[in-house]
Amino acid sequence: MNRNPHNKHLKRINAPHRWMLDKMSGVWAPRPTPGPHKLRECLPIILMLRNRLKYALTAREVKMIVMSRHIRVDGKVRTSTKFPCGFQDVVTINRTAEHFRLIYDTKGRFALRRIPAEEANWKLLKVVKKALGARAIPYIVTHDGRTIPYPEAEIRVGDTLRFDFMKNKVMGIAHFQKNAVCMVTGGRNVGRAGTIEHVERHPGSFDIVRIKDSQGNAFATRRDNIFILGRGKSWIRLPKRNGIKATIIEDRTERLQKVKRQEAGREEPTEKKANDKQLFAGKATVLPPRVADLRKKTKEKMELLKRLRAEEQKSSKDQPKRGKKKKQKQKGAKGAEAAAAGGAAPAEEKAAQ
Repeated sequence: MNRNPHNKHLKRINAPHRWMLDKMSGVWAPRPTPGPHKLRECLPIILMLRNRLKYALTAREVKMIVMSRHIRVDGKVRTSTKFPCGFQDVVTINRTAEHFRLIYDTKGRFALRRIPAEEANWKLLKVVKKALGARAIPYIVTHDGRTIPYPEAEIRVGDTLRFDFMKNKVMGIAHFQKNAVCMVTGGRNVGRAGTIEHVERHPGSFDIVRIKDSQGNAFATRRDNIFILGRGKSWIRLPKRNGIKATIIEDRTERLQKVKRQEAGREEPTEKKANDKQLFAGKATVLPPRVADLRKKTKEKMELLKRLRAEEQKSSKDQPKRGKKKKQKQKGAKGAEAAAAGGAAPAEEKAAQ
């Protein structure tokens, strides 16, 4: 892959495997713009709308959707088709009243998890840095590039914050400690979830964390790959299989059952997905407080103008129409003159005879 910093292109064969792009559909892939997430740890909006949600067939259609200001990422309108969306980002489509949280599945791929409107105004942030800035002002930096000044003293590197991005407030803190629920975001176990059993210290090298999932399967990864999800219980909804990786035999069995259902002409049992869509889609929209207040005031003004117009029309109907009476009088005068002229003409003819 070309590491030229001035290169603005990305070949499809060098694109991250998490994007799931086939290599025969073209030469190029959309290169994400610089943003809160790294190139190989993000998913551009164009792939989300075209390849995953199937709301568009071409890049031109995606551009039309984005430029219509329908797509919000963490509450902010994004008009770039290549804007990078990463782990824990909340994507909102207010036109369809749908909300998605971007997380990993057990195979390391990005999954769009549908969430209700009540959960679409906050996200989880991992603290990656804590330091003192200018004038000795303490601050922390999170995994999506946010800088939060004056954090609470108990917050440390590796902890997770439940952050309301609409109000810019920290709603809760989940510390990096034993028995905390976590998800792996790097390495060979990406997408697997479990509880922390033990942390091995290796000075001068990488600390290793031992994790056990809800079925008793144990695995290990580096400390930097751990993302805490909550205190005792996960704060977010996990994707299919709830972070438990299937074995090769289980995966093969599921695939064979799916093929059998397709051959028999039966539809795949998607009751859970259908229920999620019925529960969460089309229920409510998520807007920043200022935008919501502005829209509310605009709606009130429109209703007031509508009432005033209706009252004006009603009052104009009640009043007599003067213009029509004048026209009728003029028509009556002209008719009388024509009758008088018509009666005088036959009298003159008789006199002439």
